[in-house]
Amino acid sequence: MKTTIAGLAMCFVTVSVGGADSAKTDKTLVSWLTLANTTQRGGSALTIQRNDRFDGIVFGGNYQDGVTFIKEARRQDVKQPMVAGNPLTHINFPVQGGTAAEGGFCSAEFYYWMDKPSVQAFTKEFTEKAKAKGYEPPQPQQFDVNVYDSVFMLARVMKEKGITNKPADLAEDRKKIMEGLVAMKGFQGLASKIEFNEDGDAVKDVYVVKAHNGQWVLVD
Repeated sequence: MKTTIAGLAMCFVTVSVGGADSAKTDKTLVSWLTLANTTQRGGSALTIQRNDRFDGIVFGGNYQDGVTFIKEARRQDVKQPMVAGNPLTHINFPVQGGTAAEGGFCSAEFYYWMDKPSVQAFTKEFTEKAKAKGYEPPQPQQFDVNVYDSVFMLARVMKEKGITNKPADLAEDRKKIMEGLVAMKGFQGLASKIEFNEDGDAVKDVYVVKAHNGQWVLVD
């Protein structure tokens, strides 16, 4: 399944609670966590009453926090599906989350098994070099591809705008780069075309993936 969005923003941890069949049970529980002691090694920001009825969990955070969160939720017998933003879409989430992560949904701007020759060639080269360096996991993440695309976008704008990179031209160079990025339309990134809207947000293809059997799979 694919959709196109302009931007995405999420809180750190949000648990949306509400029964679909009854307006009286609609509620939203938001848990904000700040550690006063950075040596803290245990604890929980998630406690849900067993008789609460709700439809699902919306999580905002990186995959490491997501693994801890979903395991605790499942330990408390919370079986509702979890939806999260792309910071959770790391190969390690379904691996480390195990059965607790099963069925979790995330947005993704790239997935390395994408059926595109450009993606397959990039993935092959990236994986080979990552393995040679001892990186785990070696497959490219969407974060790697975002950096890759950004470098080529900036290079194109700098060439088109005649960026000098001279100290005396710094302010003018920055202005030219900004204007060039705003005006850019249909830049062909590795996974999809990229451009910016009037608010300065990137517009590109976004996919939905699901954790299944220890890996991410595309949701058709």
